[in-house]
Amino acid sequence: ALGLPFARWEMQPIVEAYEALVEGWLGRPLSWENEDLPRQNLRSRVRVPGLWMVANLMGALLLTTGNRSEIVVGYTTMDGDSAGGLAPLGGLSKPFLKQWALWAAEYYGWPVLAEIAQATPTAELRPEPQADETDLMPYPLLTFFEEKLIWEGQSPENLLILAQEEFIHLTSDDLKLYSQRFLRLFSVSQSKRERLAPAFHLDRYD
Repeated sequence: ALGLPFARWEMQPIVEAYEALVEGWLGRPLSWENEDLPRQNLRSRVRVPGLWMVANLMGALLLTTGNRSEIVVGYTTMDGDSAGGLAPLGGLSKPFLKQWALWAAEYYGWPVLAEIAQATPTAELRPEPQADETDLMPYPLLTFFEEKLIWEGQSPENLLILAQEEFIHLTSDDLKLYSQRFLRLFSVSQSKRERLAPAFHLDRYD
């Protein structure tokens, strides 16, 4: 749509080759019921060596695709979608990017941006349909938790109370689950954030 070079590579044979190696080591087949996350991560990681090779051949800078909403809770695969030398979207939240894409679709006349913004966010790493907000929580709520905890310095205990006042369309049980999930994912993801590519920070969170 933007006139840029584009190629489609079939990665499934590479995934199957790696899984066959691991299954031989395990002495049993892998399953989605028992090895869901490792199999998802493999699908993300097998894309990367080819991308690095192309970048090397072109003398180019490999860009990562992660945004701030994903990065803050570690919703990224190390050596997978996080691979690259620069994260141009790393300082921008998912809700901001969606809002910008809808504006740019109209302003620049690029309807493909509106299609992307209106699509269900998905990592596309499982065989069945997958949605980011099912794995995590609604992105506006995630951004709300981030702002309150990190930028306003609210205590973890206050997140649920503040969210109940702001997100009245969600049940108290859901908000409790989401606040606990946010705090857990944020806490365990620090090592990931320290390894990620540099990002631009040109907003009020710089």
